[in-house]
Amino acid sequence: MLLFSAVLLGLVFYYRISHTSSTSNTFTLSGNKGETGVFYVRLNATYLIFIASWSSSLAPILTACAVALGSYPVARKCLKVARLDQPDQLFTPYQLALTLGMTNGAGIGSLWNWLKYLYGWRSKRQTQAGALVSIAALLVSVTFLGFIVFIADTWLHVTTKTVNFVDVQPLQGSGLPSYGFALSDNCTKTNNSAPAQWQLLAATNGSCSIEYYNNGPVLNEGSRVLSVLNNASQLTTVSTFGDVTPYTYLGAPPSMVLPNQDYTATTFGALTQCRPISKECNLNPFSFVSTNFICSPTFKGDVTLAPWQMNYFLDGALTQNDTFYGVSNPYHMGWAALTNPQGGGTLVTGNGDGGGTPLDPEIVVPRAGGIAFVLACNTTIYDIEYDSVNGTITRFVTQKSNNSVANIAQLTSEFMMRMGTGDASGYPTPGYFYLAQAASLATFSSSAQQLADKMALAYSRAAMSIFTAAVVPVPALAAQSRTQTLVARVSVAPLFTLVLANLMFVILGILLTCVTVWASNDDVNDVQARLSLTGLVADRFEGSQGQQAVKDMEDLFEEYEGQSSARIGIVPSPEGGYAYGVWRPNKA
Repeated sequence: MLLFSAVLLGLVFYYRISHTSSTSNTFTLSGNKGETGVFYVRLNATYLIFIASWSSSLAPILTACAVALGSYPVARKCLKVARLDQPDQLFTPYQLALTLGMTNGAGIGSLWNWLKYLYGWRSKRQTQAGALVSIAALLVSVTFLGFIVFIADTWLHVTTKTVNFVDVQPLQGSGLPSYGFALSDNCTKTNNSAPAQWQLLAATNGSCSIEYYNNGPVLNEGSRVLSVLNNASQLTTVSTFGDVTPYTYLGAPPSMVLPNQDYTATTFGALTQCRPISKECNLNPFSFVSTNFICSPTFKGDVTLAPWQMNYFLDGALTQNDTFYGVSNPYHMGWAALTNPQGGGTLVTGNGDGGGTPLDPEIVVPRAGGIAFVLACNTTIYDIEYDSVNGTITRFVTQKSNNSVANIAQLTSEFMMRMGTGDASGYPTPGYFYLAQAASLATFSSSAQQLADKMALAYSRAAMSIFTAAVVPVPALAAQSRTQTLVARVSVAPLFTLVLANLMFVILGILLTCVTVWASNDDVNDVQARLSLTGLVADRFEGSQGQQAVKDMEDLFEEYEGQSSARIGIVPSPEGGYAYGVWRPNKA
């Protein structure tokens, strides 16, 4: 038992593994939290269970061995009582039968017979011999220990499982992946308004996001912006977080992020909120050639003549449109549009070709066809820090950016989302095409507010795509790689219960060995040998031969010496029962 316990514990502690401390508390996965009261062992669970099962297999054998050792002090006690002529302390015949049953088998059956004698014969049995009490107490003890070993072994079998062990290794220094974004150097030198970028370009031959030439502004990093806007970039993507409040932010595309990496990154994001104001602005299909609106003296027009109008403002009332020297965060926008002129959408009955009826008072159907609406929007730019664990955003912290960052988003959006007035060529800009398609799809909504929400999200995505002209990739703040291994999950409680029960067996065995050595001598050894079924048969049927002093119990039998031996049978007795009959050979 000691050997198996040592082997079991040795394997557990030698192959034991534990979770590496994560670089961030927010990285912790449910799979890589170390459970209390559990060992994770880098071994097949079957091997550990096989070794542990030997304990319960050996327990019955060791029970018999323990009782055999205990029979020596019992024999000493029997010899002492007989020599002192104390018959009250000697066995009755049935007590002798019980004792022989225990010393020659040490099974549950002999223990059960003793318990029946102890409690079933209570009113009529004789006083138990001290030797019987001693051997019975020993058998009860070792049987109980064997039961504990069996329970602990079964408990260990049930709780030991093969599980998926997730461990992490921190990534540091050059190993940190570039999953974050920060402003380029030229975007940290001014407030990034139009004149500030113009002056920076003149002074350093470089600007933040817009460069100015004789024929108009040109966006920096145009190819990169187009790839992000069209979701074709291998380095940057615009993602959305949140359902009720949908933030859009710049992040690493899934194809770039290794599936076994978790990280904390910084980036920029936007939140745009829009509401329909067609009624407030008196959007009116006045005639076949006019659908005019007037929201304020600085935001008015005709969507039939100019079907795409986006103006930026410093206030929510859409009255202060002097954004040339910069905006605050959030910045505001008035947006009037006419889409689907050939008809289409679920916000009107019919085809929306001039004969349809709007299903929402904030939607107008011009006489020439299409769907028209006016929106009031505001956009807030955020500095964002987030955690990505196992491909899922687990922490998303936003802080409103300063006005210089908002100026970048507003300025680039103003030039890159207008229809035909954005870039140096005078042609419609990529941002316009993106939003025009979004507006066409947004008409398939259940209400004008739902259309406004869809347009707000589309604007945020476009604004963040264009914002990539001003940022550069930077390493993550923290990162870790995950490894997965199949290990044995071993519960501490059943493991040490089994080991403790095994050690109690060992201690009991040592004590019994010491007592046996103390109790043993030639006489005691002879008595111990005769306290057996062999000794009783020899004494009963071998006559004087069975009572001689011998070195080996086999010497008690005439047959062993080559002599003719008696034959034993069961015959009817004069009392009406049966008795042992002896047929002795005729000796010349």
